[in-house]
Amino acid sequence: MVTAVQNTIEREVIYPQPIERVWSALTEADQLKKWFGSRSAEIDLRPGGAMHLVWENMTARAVVETVDPTSHFSWRWKPGSVADDLTRPLAEQEPLTLVEFNLETVERGTRVRMVESGFAAFAESQRIAALNQNNGGWDECFKGLAALLGSADGG
Repeated sequence: MVTAVQNTIEREVIYPQPIERVWSALTEADQLKKWFGSRSAEIDLRPGGAMHLVWENMTARAVVETVDPTSHFSWRWKPGSVADDLTRPLAEQEPLTLVEFNLETVERGTRVRMVESGFAAFAESQRIAALNQNNGGWDECFKGLAALLGSADGG
């Protein structure tokens, strides 16, 4: 018997804001740090660009994968519970997960669909810890995004 392994975390929310406003919140460093709950954020918004997030006790690095203004933004990174060796380039530290944001204008504002995928590539103990931490982390991030953008509808 084959057991399916969870590979993704998904969220879908509608914000009562125009797509340009939501895009700015997702891709501009000063806004990203607010909803991501980090002390600081830097982002080079181009494919291959670096992204850095810093909290009191943790640093996260990412590599921007896709930038399609107002519709699609993605990056690759190490999930929160998997150690990032800051002495080595991130691209050398496979496996990485892929975080994708798809935006769509809808009647009530902007639908944001986020999918983080690639967890199946991790060893079981790392995968379980990463899924648990990032699941909770995305809940907090989406609360922060709702606070920044105004109330949100779960879908």
